Amino acid sequence: MSFGFPGALLGLLLVPLFVTLYLRRAGRRETLVPDLTLWREVAAVSQAEAGKKVGSLDWLLVFAVLFLTAAILAAAQPVLHLPTDRTPAVLVVADRSASMRARAPDGGTRWDRAAGAAAEVLDGLTGEVLLLGVPAIAGPPLAEMDGPRAAALLRRMAPTELPIDLAAEFARSAGIARRRAAAVLVVTDRPGAVPPRVGDVPVFVFSAGGELTNAAVDAFEITADDDDTLRPFVAVRNYGAQPIEGRLELIADGAEVFRQPLSLAGEERLAFTGLPALDRAETVEARLVVDDDLALDNRAYAAAPGTGRIRVALVGRENPFVSRALRLLPEVDLSQFPRADDVEAGFDLVVYNEVTPARLPEGDAVLIGPEPNTTVGPIQIGDAAEHSPPAGAVRVSDSPLLENVDLGPLRFARLPEITAPAEARTVLEPADGAGTILLTWEDPQRRVTVVGCRLVLSDTNWPMTASFPIFWSNVIDPVGGEGDVPVWFPIGEYIAVRRPPSGALSVVGPEGEPVDIVAGRGGRDYFLPTKTGVYTVEAEGRRALYAVNLLDPGESGAAGAESRPSHSDIEAALAPEADVGVPLWRYFAAAALILGFVCWGLIGRNVQR
Repeated sequence: MSFGFPGALLGLLLVPLFVTLYLRRAGRRETLVPDLTLWREVAAVSQAEAGKKVGSLDWLLVFAVLFLTAAILAAAQPVLHLPTDRTPAVLVVADRSASMRARAPDGGTRWDRAAGAAAEVLDGLTGEVLLLGVPAIAGPPLAEMDGPRAAALLRRMAPTELPIDLAAEFARSAGIARRRAAAVLVVTDRPGAVPPRVGDVPVFVFSAGGELTNAAVDAFEITADDDDTLRPFVAVRNYGAQPIEGRLELIADGAEVFRQPLSLAGEERLAFTGLPALDRAETVEARLVVDDDLALDNRAYAAAPGTGRIRVALVGRENPFVSRALRLLPEVDLSQFPRADDVEAGFDLVVYNEVTPARLPEGDAVLIGPEPNTTVGPIQIGDAAEHSPPAGAVRVSDSPLLENVDLGPLRFARLPEITAPAEARTVLEPADGAGTILLTWEDPQRRVTVVGCRLVLSDTNWPMTASFPIFWSNVIDPVGGEGDVPVWFPIGEYIAVRRPPSGALSVVGPEGEPVDIVAGRGGRDYFLPTKTGVYTVEAEGRRALYAVNLLDPGESGAAGAESRPSHSDIEAALAPEADVGVPLWRYFAAAALILGFVCWGLIGRNVQR
C-alpha cells in the first residue's frame, strides 16, 4: 500500500485526544446547590452518571471516532497495490485524411512513412490494441486486436479522399482513451493539432511532412450567360513557399476546350475571371497540370444536375448552420465563396453572411448579420444593441417567410437598428422594439431579405430550433431555378435527392461502383460521397449528375512535420504493470461522508432530548 499524502496520517494522533476530551466532558457536570451540606449527595449522583456514561456504549462517540478516522485516511489517499500481469491497452488513432496522400521526400506518401513507423512499434506489442481509423465513415470505427495484427492492418490501410478536422476527431476519441487505454499512438501529418496527454494517458505522435510543395484548384464555379452559354470561374493557389510552373486546362464532356500556361509564386493565388464561354455541357473539369506533392486537389468537377435546380451562393464567413440548412434542400445547389468579388452572375440567390457587398446583385439576396454602420443599396445598418436578458420575437406583418415558423422559443441578444425605404417591410422585431430581426425590400430588379442578427449561438438560439430549416425552405420557395448549369458538392457531406414515387433509385460512383442510399423523410433520400468525381443518380429513366470536389484549404495547405517519439518513452509507457493500484481513498471518503450524516442525526436527537 502507498499513500499520496502520508503526512496526513499524523492526524490519527488526534483520535485518542478527542476521546479523552469527550469523556472528561461527559464526567463533569455543573450544578447549583443551595447548601454545601448537599455537596456529597450531588457528587454521588454525578459520579454515578459518569460511570454509566463511560461504562455503556456511547453511539455518538463511536460514530464520531469512525468519521474522524475515515476522513484522515481519505486525506492520506491510500492506494492498495495488487499483483497483476496485465499489459496496458494501446489506442491507435490513424489520420486517414486526404493530405496523408501527399508525396514524401522518399517517393512514398506521408501515410506510408508515419504508419510504417507506428507499425514497427505495434509489432513488438502482445497486449490489446484498439485501432481507430478516422474519419470513421471510410472504414470500421474501432477494431480490437493484438499488436502484430494491428500493425499488419495499419500497413494495409490507405488514406481516403476525405477532409478531416483532426482536433474534433481526436476530441471524440479522447473518451475511449480515458476509459480503455494506457497510451495513445497517433498517425498523422498534423502534430500541432494533437495534445501531449489525454487526462493521465500519454500521447505519442508519428508524423510525416516537411516543406510543402503543392498547388491546388482553390475555387471552381460555372455560371450561365444570357446567351445560354456557360462561363467558368477558376482560382488556383500555391500553398508552398517555392514557385511552381504548370498549366490550367478546361475539359467539357471529355474534350479539352481551354489551355493556359501559368506560373505561381510562393503562396500566390490567381483568379481566372475572363475565361472563354463554353457551350452547354453535362460535365466540366478544371485541371491543374503541375508536378507537386498532392495530386488529389489538382482537379475539380462540375456537372449539370438537370432542370429545376436553384443555384445559391453563400458568401462570407463560414456558418455551418446556414450551409447545412441549405444543403438539406434537394432542389438547392450550394456554392461557397470567401470573398464577394469572386461571385459572378448566374446565381438564383446570393446569401451574404456577415459581409457587406459593394453592390446588390440583380436577383434575390439575403443579408445575414450585416456589418454595423454600413449601407447596402438603400438600406442603412446602424449599431447593434444588446438585449439582456435576450428578447423574444414579435410578428409585425404577415409574410410567407414565416409560414410554419414557431416564434415562441426564439431569443435574440444583439440586434441592429435598420433604416430602409418606405416600401420595405419589417416582418419580425424584438418584443421591446429595439432593433430589427427580419426585413424585406424589393424593386423591379431584386428582392432582398435582411436578417438583422448574426446567426451564431452567442446572438440567438434560432439555429438550434426546428423552425430554422423551415425558414430557409420558405426563403427558397419563391426563387426560380436557372436550369442545367453545372454545379458541384463538397466531399464527405450527404447529398439529398428526391425519391421517385416508385422508390426505385440508384447511385453510381465515379469509378462505376454502386453507392449506398440512406432513406430520408419527406420524399428525400441521401447518399454519402467518399470519392471526388462525378456521381450518377438514376430514377425511373431519369438521370442526374452530381460532381463532388475536395477544394479544402485545410487539406491542400497541410504541410506536416516529421515526428518520431522516443522508443524508450513508449516502452516505459507500455511496459506490463507489476501491480494494479486500487484507490482506497475513494471508499474512505464515501464512508466519511456517510458517517458525517449519521453523527449529525445523533447530535440533533440529543439536542431534542
